[in-house]
Amino acid sequence: MDDVAAETLVRIRNLTKTFPGDVKALKGISLDVREGEFFTLLGPSGSGKSTLLKILAGLETPDSGDVIIAGKDMTRVPPYRRNTSLIFQEYALFPHMTAEENVEYGLKVHGIDKEERQKRVEEMFRFVDLEGKQKRRVWELSGGERQRVAIARSMAIAPEVLLLDEVLNTLDEKLRKEMQIELRRFQHELKKTFIFVTHSQEEALTMSDRVGVMNFGVLEQVGTPLELYQHPKNHFVADFIGMSNLFAGDIVATDDRRVTVDSNGLRFHLRSNASTPSGSALAFFVPDERIEIGAASEAMANRFPGEVRDVIFKGPYVHYEIALGDGRLLRAKKMGERTFLERGARVQVGWDLGDATVLHS
Repeated sequence: MDDVAAETLVRIRNLTKTFPGDVKALKGISLDVREGEFFTLLGPSGSGKSTLLKILAGLETPDSGDVIIAGKDMTRVPPYRRNTSLIFQEYALFPHMTAEENVEYGLKVHGIDKEERQKRVEEMFRFVDLEGKQKRRVWELSGGERQRVAIARSMAIAPEVLLLDEVLNTLDEKLRKEMQIELRRFQHELKKTFIFVTHSQEEALTMSDRVGVMNFGVLEQVGTPLELYQHPKNHFVADFIGMSNLFAGDIVATDDRRVTVDSNGLRFHLRSNASTPSGSALAFFVPDERIEIGAASEAMANRFPGEVRDVIFKGPYVHYEIALGDGRLLRAKKMGERTFLERGARVQVGWDLGDATVLHS
């Protein structure tokens, strides 16, 4: 999407929500979501992402703060008066209705006349590629088809914002990947704003224009998938989006070219630049695809002996776990391998100065 031209459609300011037992689900969340954006809320269970989605849908009321949608204050407006639609993980389809009747239901509630209802239903079934299955009952549809019906039902009422709560969780791996592509296609072709909730970093990085990472009611960082991957704000974000090789230690030497960090006896070297913290403590990560194994590591600034502990074939790449001398594990990803290292193999591993990224908080 064009970030420059896009206007803010959903504006969230200082939202708080506390549940019984003094459970603080949201702690002053502020966020702007742009028109026509695929925005994902990513975080572990209990981080507050589904609570935030339900507040946007009107199913929960915040203790304080504001929700503005398309310039209108919707903070305490009931769900039926909001131009939003929410799809749950279970899809919430009516089992006694046909697929067609499920899609038509929301249009009836909104008072759309029969002729217009039929027109929109036909358009939606064409769009989600379910023509010929309108008369089937819910139990006669596959998981992916039920999801398409749920999307068609939500989109038929032409909401300004479509809210999707963990909607891929019940699908098998193959169908889940197919639906990631399909959801992105739906959003792109409809030119609608999607706000998607997931705990899967793969889904978030694959599908989203931008991602908001949540943790215990706090919005830790918002950015594009590339920004989050290359420049996570802190240890939590780096860890949650899958940065495996995380280190922390004390700066013991610096010069114009590099910083030397002692981490429990191991010395690591990082490129010196303006973003390097001035204090004595420093944390950083090295992406697993930047870890070199074997002779190629000999000329690198960081080089250590290790032992291959695990070899996991992932199809397009091989995942290695390598134990350093003090027992800590490095994880490396190698693409297009024709031959694999064996468990127990003694190797040299390393990375260059510029391969490490400093974490600032």
